[in-house]
Amino acid sequence: MSPLDPLPDAPRESYPGGPAAPPGRQERISAEDDLIPSSEDPPSDADPEAPEASADPAAEAGAADPDAEPAPSDAAEPEPTAEPEPEPNAEPEPTAEPAAPEPTSAPTTSTPIAASARPPLLASQALIEDLAPVEPLGQQARILCVVAGLLFAGLGALPYLGAPLRGPPALVPSLVVGAVTLFAAIARVTYRQRAVAMVALGAIVACLGIAGTGPAQGIAEGGAVWSLARFVSSVTLPAAILFRARYRAFDGARLLLGLAFLTALPYAVHAIGLVIDPTPFGIAQIGAILALLFLASGLPGFMGSETTAAGTYVAPTMIAAFSLQAGLQRLGALVPGSLADLLGVVQTAAEEGEPVPVTQAMALSAATLRDAGVTAIAFAASALLSALGLFQILAWRFAPAARRIDVRRTPDDDDTQDRASIEDWSTRL
Repeated sequence: MSPLDPLPDAPRESYPGGPAAPPGRQERISAEDDLIPSSEDPPSDADPEAPEASADPAAEAGAADPDAEPAPSDAAEPEPTAEPEPEPNAEPEPTAEPAAPEPTSAPTTSTPIAASARPPLLASQALIEDLAPVEPLGQQARILCVVAGLLFAGLGALPYLGAPLRGPPALVPSLVVGAVTLFAAIARVTYRQRAVAMVALGAIVACLGIAGTGPAQGIAEGGAVWSLARFVSSVTLPAAILFRARYRAFDGARLLLGLAFLTALPYAVHAIGLVIDPTPFGIAQIGAILALLFLASGLPGFMGSETTAAGTYVAPTMIAAFSLQAGLQRLGALVPGSLADLLGVVQTAAEEGEPVPVTQAMALSAATLRDAGVTAIAFAASALLSALGLFQILAWRFAPAARRIDVRRTPDDDDTQDRASIEDWSTRL
């Protein structure tokens, strides 16, 4: 029972002298009396004011006691709630965006879509690889080391294979140098380390030859100083010419070529001295002329960057010319005399008094030609080994600077800049 409900014995009307009931309470009591039917007067169907009987006892109990809590009903189903109608001018509520799918790993197989997504190779990128390659002639250096190593070992073993030379046998130095050269070819070293090893191995073979031993023991003809000058020229000048051909857009390539010509200047002076020597013209002079001609063939390397000046072919040809000069000088030392004595006919008197033709070429034995040939081949192998190694050192050192060039620059742009600088200088006078 609620505290607000009247007690059963409470008087419904005011009595004289007593406190009057509050108006609200009196009206509430009267309304409750009207709603609750009396047991004496049964409800009549004809009475329109009588309330209809409710089929739900809980609803009836709630109507009798408005403050009482409704009894829970297990059979009652929740009524569906109507969705509120949107207002005409109401802004639509932002809806939550669906979560992005997690990235999946790219397929391993190549598809046309993946191939088309690869950035295309620009013309400037292809041009920069042609003008300034990175670590060029790496595989060729390995092949050269293999060939040179086998060659050094084989030349040192010639006296033991039935082909004696004029000099003392040098099997041990030749085998050691050949083995180290082969190891440089198969060793897993960097580009720069192999290049340094090639320069050192070529120089060791040349120094052994100047000392009179090793596979190139015949290159000491003409003096140790001039032999060393010839080796330095045959290494620095071809290396600079080859660098100029492969990095023709690099301004420093011409400077390096000029320095190489300065290192070759002492040998050029020596070769000119051999040619103008007042002694009879012989085999050694022929070799000096060949060396001077191919020495001058490197001068077109000072041309513009539009041409390679055929440096790729001039460099090995120059080494071949220096090697031929070394072999001819060795041959001239073994077969003294002038070229006229070598090819001419000398009249000698026989016992019968009849002239018998005798040629100086009879002095050219197989051992003499073999010795001169071994000298030329050993010198060529050592010079080519060191020259290629020096070229790779230059490429390793200057390739980053050579790649920082403007591939769109033309000779007209250079002329315009020079003209503008001259005009600017002239206006300040």
